[in-house]
Amino acid sequence: MERDPAASLIECSPVHAGVLAELHGVCFPEPWAADAFLGLLNPGGASALILHPDEDGGEPAGFILWRLNADEAEIITFGVTPNYRRRGFARILAISALDRSLKAGAQNMYLEVAESNTGARRLYESLGFKAVGRRQNYYHVQGKRIDALVYALSIKNRE
Repeated sequence: MERDPAASLIECSPVHAGVLAELHGVCFPEPWAADAFLGLLNPGGASALILHPDEDGGEPAGFILWRLNADEAEIITFGVTPNYRRRGFARILAISALDRSLKAGAQNMYLEVAESNTGARRLYESLGFKAVGRRQNYYHVQGKRIDALVYALSIKNRE
């Protein structure tokens, strides 16, 4: 598997809502509008990172959006564009969100993932996440209902 270690991360603010919506549209069949990201990124809301494949910027390769509530963090949405998959970028994004959440006081992180998304599930499990529940018919994608698995990780005990 090819890895690109020179990636750079940009911390997002509401001005990045349009870029996040574009990235989401490339990563998912039912994209979110920029207004959805704008609402989440307002002060006191969620945090997001955009990953560029090299230190010089260029086109973004992926993003992660998460929120903190008291001592819990939740990954809301997360994706790497098809051209940049399998290079370690998803791991960089996830670890960056975990590290920032821990520094902000989170003890645990949660997320939902489509049961059929084996690649994402492998990533989360390799980071120490454990499946702790199921949400039936959670996702509605192109007219299909898909179950989500709920994953949890104790950040404070992460190595």
